[in-house]
Amino acid sequence: MHLLAFIASQTFRYQDAVVDSFLQTVQNITNSATQELRDKIFRERREERSELRSFVQTVQTDVFQPMVSVDEIIASEELLTDEKIARIKVVLLNFRASRPVVENRMSEMLTETDSASDDFEFYNILQQKSLTLQKRTADIIRLLQVDEKTVNKDLFNALQHFQINDGHLDGRSPREFLSEKEQNAIISDDKKFPVSLYKFLLFQKIAGGIKSGQVNFTASLKYRSLEDYLIPLAEWNNNPVNLLEKAELSGWRNFPEVQAELSTITHQTFLRVNRNLKKIRGSNKNRRKIGQFPRRPLKKANSAD
Repeated sequence: MHLLAFIASQTFRYQDAVVDSFLQTVQNITNSATQELRDKIFRERREERSELRSFVQTVQTDVFQPMVSVDEIIASEELLTDEKIARIKVVLLNFRASRPVVENRMSEMLTETDSASDDFEFYNILQQKSLTLQKRTADIIRLLQVDEKTVNKDLFNALQHFQINDGHLDGRSPREFLSEKEQNAIISDDKKFPVSLYKFLLFQKIAGGIKSGQVNFTASLKYRSLEDYLIPLAEWNNNPVNLLEKAELSGWRNFPEVQAELSTITHQTFLRVNRNLKKIRGSNKNRRKIGQFPRRPLKKANSAD
């Protein structure tokens, strides 16, 4: 019996160590991807500043300058109406040639500042790092035995699909556990299912579920559901007396009496503490505060002086 208990304990400890390794690996690679995205955004911002400065100069010469010329032509009192129209046509024809360049550049800048592009770039980095994550954690995922009673149903279906197919996934893999933004990210323009990105997101969701208590294990000491650490409700209802005796809590069997006794003790303790506080405050009335110097009355000068 002792040998079986020892083997079970070591098995649970081994699975906990494996899960700890899985969580640490997912966190490290996710942090690495996040840092890589930050560095790339920082480099791109420096490049965008110089491009923005160049674009502003282009707008000044190709957009504002023609408008200034048109304004000067209209305000001129020396030119006749026909001459003004002819000159304005020349200015607008020159502007028409440079207009497509300005409009295209504005469209590019709006696209670059779209937050969705940052999300796409982050998923692209995750896809690149997915192979490293798979090498370190895929075997762990294949062997995990989760508690079906407490795990999220959609996530369990995806995990089970991964285990049944030994990690060989395709476009038919479950996607319900992903958010709407993540589901959009795995929809490729070339209709090719991004398996690497899907696996990374799956591993992330499993790690997040373990940390939040949504993914639990039966053969574990650290990562079991809360109910598994408690006495089963059916066993408690069938035999509460013996369970209380084993725990040396027979005197607490009648909880209403215990509750009333504890309430009385708590109330009396509050009364005693309040009385002691009043005594302390009364004895400290004449004491000077910390940092306060005593004040002595000045002596009256003698009349002879």
